[in-house]
Amino acid sequence: MIGHPLTLKCPAGAVELGSNLLLAPIAGWCDLAWRITCRELGGVGLACTDLLSPQGLLLSQETSHRIAMTNELDRPVCMQLYGSDADILAQGAQWCVENGAQVVDINMGCPVDKVTKKDGGSKLMCDVDRTLSMFERLREALPKHVPLTAKMRLGWNHQAKLDGVASTLAVGLCQRGAAMITVHGRTTKQKFKGECDLDGIKRVVDDVRAHNPHIPVIGNGDIKSANDVIAMMHHTGCAGVMIGRGSFSNPWLFRLGWALQQRVIEQGIDLGNSEAVGAIDLTDLHPSEDEKLDMLLGFFDRMVEYRDSDHARHVFRQKANLLGKQINGGHCRPLKNALREAKTDAEIYDAIEHWRTHGAEQLHIEL
Repeated sequence: MIGHPLTLKCPAGAVELGSNLLLAPIAGWCDLAWRITCRELGGVGLACTDLLSPQGLLLSQETSHRIAMTNELDRPVCMQLYGSDADILAQGAQWCVENGAQVVDINMGCPVDKVTKKDGGSKLMCDVDRTLSMFERLREALPKHVPLTAKMRLGWNHQAKLDGVASTLAVGLCQRGAAMITVHGRTTKQKFKGECDLDGIKRVVDDVRAHNPHIPVIGNGDIKSANDVIAMMHHTGCAGVMIGRGSFSNPWLFRLGWALQQRVIEQGIDLGNSEAVGAIDLTDLHPSEDEKLDMLLGFFDRMVEYRDSDHARHVFRQKANLLGKQINGGHCRPLKNALREAKTDAEIYDAIEHWRTHGAEQLHIEL
């Protein structure tokens, strides 16, 4: 429901979230540094790790343990596992709980070949009966106070979507103890191409609600603004929204999306009135240019703290365009170039602080 924090119920208790907006598990982005950065800006109800290999966790592989890294600032956190072996997944889930997870999610939506070729990710949607059996065994093995959730797509391909595979799987998962279902509005074959199918998500929402109205279904796909959050909730009836790629260049999306929901309620605006929703003033919550630069500094510092300087500079080199998209409306080429070219931490800090005091002058020189 719009403007209401989510509750994830499980056999022995529940996990209360601070909002109904979730940070998606996106490979290469959602490490501890980014999760805490988004949380500090406000509005994040639950943050998810990148997808984790249970074998990697159990074998103490450095990469898997690094992806799963969490701390007390990162609460509540969901650790997402992929795979198809119930026994291995159960052991991996237990590891997650013992190492800080409040929620465990099973990835049933990843379209990447290296995951699906191992029968994980969205390949699980191709054999619903086997997947439901696996999930049931996993729920039985997991501590009863820990919610078990699943993230999926609308099916492997267009025909699977038409056949309602996502609804069949989602309802079956709920019957076997799922605390929440997240649905990305594309098929595996689409990957991230084409438009997010809100009607497809709505079908899953309606079918799950008919089975059990207390299990939240989360909509996911193409959320780039606070207004997109409202549009997703209005069109699909979903209980909350998971934001992934849209947050990379705008981590303030969570606080803006949550605040917009509150103001829609306060002002008594019909969700379907997009013009009225779009006219709601959120300028008091939009980040100042100083806050945007502080976000960059904070993110960099956390990457250094939780990983190392070389990694932090590598990320800024790779992602300067996305990280700079909100700074001066994206018109900050000298800053982005400086971040790409920095060879020391000091050069990163100097580039950001120089832009803070001389940004307009740099643009004038560039022009």
